[in-house]
Amino acid sequence: AAELGDVPLQHRAAVSIARRLADPLSELIKIEPAALGVGMYQRDLPAKELGARLDAAVEDAVAAVGVEVNGASPSLLQRVAGLNRKTASALRAHIDTAGELSSRESLRQVPGIGPKTYVNIAGFLRITASDGAPLAEPLDASRVHPEAYAEARALLAAAGIGSGALGQLARRGGGFAEGDCARLRAFAAAP
Repeated sequence: AAELGDVPLQHRAAVSIARRLADPLSELIKIEPAALGVGMYQRDLPAKELGARLDAAVEDAVAAVGVEVNGASPSLLQRVAGLNRKTASALRAHIDTAGELSSRESLRQVPGIGPKTYVNIAGFLRITASDGAPLAEPLDASRVHPEAYAEARALLAAAGIGSGALGQLARRGGGFAEGDCARLRAFAAAP
């Protein structure tokens, strides 16, 4: 309600449903666990325990898939390992005032994100260019941590995957094309 407070309830509901289709995790974490309707035995579990288990599931999901930082809400950002409510809100406020981040390196300019926090969060936050412009560092759209970029590039080169695949990865928001995936699997299986 705070996000779209001046919009009629039925329109807010429609926006929420549309957002659930586009990015379910980002939208569902805004809902109180008791209101989710996660099954007929939901009421058998104490609300505090249900909330703790759902929080753990969300944190596991965020760790596994990462977060596209420019579109993420503060409530999703605070689930990233290394961010708390204060730094997540500061990051969102920085993006809202200064504009979208163009690289993971630009995370260092956000007030409250020091060197240690940067190292902790960089691998969980993906950067994609909403305007379609190529990223200066295509691996920023992947789950590869910046400390491992050199090794990732060396592995891709050894597997015969060119730099064009990285540009395609960035445009897709992560993930290689099937042919490149097949080359990586074959390379990994080779003796």
